[in-house]
Amino acid sequence: MCKASPLFLPLERNPLEKKMKRILCRCCDLSLGNTEIALNLKLRGRAVGTFFCLRCLAERMESAPEELSQLAWFFKENGCELFSRQYVDDSKSFQNF
Repeated sequence: MCKASPLFLPLERNPLEKKMKRILCRCCDLSLGNTEIALNLKLRGRAVGTFFCLRCLAERMESAPEELSQLAWFFKENGCELFSRQYVDDSKSFQNF
């Protein structure tokens, strides 16, 4: 006889309770925040495997970090789904938003 699977997994096995990992800038090893990760995904494509901090991303995009910061604010204020997700524990990085 087959056991019925529970509707919810026990808390210790719940996939939503994963530990948040750190994502570092490919160039300078700076710890990235959620907004920086979302900006990388928005500007470079969702299939990117490497991420850059705001300063390094601005160099690669031949732009000023302030322009990218304003662009990130624009996307966030207009409801871009990428900017509403939590990729890492954002308590210590990218405090501008």
